[in-house]
Formats: sequence, structure tokens, C-alpha cells
Amino acid sequence: MTIRKIENGVVFESVRLILHEIDREQDLEFLAALLGHPEVMRYWPAPMTREESIAWIERQVGRYERDGFGYWLVSLKESGQPIGQAGLMRVEIEGESCIGLGYIIHADHWGKGYATEAAKQCLEYGFNVLEMSRIIALIRPENEPSIKVAERIGMIPALGPGMRTQYAGFEHVIYAIECESGSILIERVPRTAK
Repeated sequence: MTIRKIENGVVFESVRLILHEIDREQDLEFLAALLGHPEVMRYWPAPMTREESIAWIERQVGRYERDGFGYWLVSLKESGQPIGQAGLMRVEIEGESCIGLGYIIHADHWGKGYATEAAKQCLEYGFNVLEMSRIIALIRPENEPSIKVAERIGMIPALGPGMRTQYAGFEHVIYAIECESGSILIERVPRTAK
């Protein structure tokens, strides 16, 4: 993973992708289209309006300032075209504060492995740079594509097969991975590698 600073925040790169902090103005049109897309948002309560997308962006900017991480914009490395977002955020599950992984890729780019690549980079950033010990993913049980992504990056059901939790008014399966897990090979890099 290559990490470097740019004008609008931290950037890290994978083979095909760049992930960086969302820019309120530059990224609004893309994110409003992404978050307002019925197929992309089918496992969310509803597609977001433009105003809700603006509030979503503000939450991410607040997370960058408060936590040093949040959802990042995912763009194709070769062209710079935005294709989705992925990132880490603090979530509370049954009274416990956790670090959650999330990923949303536009339907035009499904089936190309981008969600898996972006999610893996977020895990590596969380473990190697932010020195997190455990990361979870909250996934609606009917969201099979998202479950497959979590499994591809080495996450396993945290509560055992078939166990569920309530989050934001919906049932979710909790997938989890720990830094020292044998499920995924993640090299520890010195904290100075920022």
C-alpha cells in the first residue's frame, strides 16, 4: 500500500484504486448520484436525497476531523474517475464501541473486484497505519454481495453462523477480523510509514 498526503487529505493506493478524503464541493455530484441510486442503496433504508447526501458528506468530514478516518472516495487510479466510497468509522454495537468497515461501489462498476480491493486497503490502513486491533462489518443478511466481499478479505461472522444484531432499525450480521488473525495476511508496518 502506498500512502501519501495530498491537498484534500490522506491518500492510499492499491493496484487499481486511489482512496482519499471526500471534498465537499468537488465530490458532491458523484456522491449524490451514488447515494441516490436505488439499486446501489437497496440494502439501506432508502436512497438518499441531495440534501441527505450533503449531510452524509458533512458526517464524513466530521469523522476525518474527530477520528482521523471515515468513508473515503474511491477512484480509478488510471483515470481518476470516482466509482464509490469505502472506509472506516466508529460505530456502537450493543453498547460497545467498534471500528466498522463499509464499502459502496456504483452499480456501473460491480463485478470487477473493486469493492474487495478497496475494503482490503481499508483493513490494511486500519491495522498498519491506525494500529487498530479489530475491525467489523455490519451487513444486512440478505446482502449476499457484501457478505462475499467480507469473506474474500478474511472476515468471519463474529457471533457465529446465523447470529444477528439490530443496528439502525435493521437486522445485521456482524463480520469481524483481528489484526493478528490467520484469516488474512496483513504485514505490520512501522507507525512512521505515514
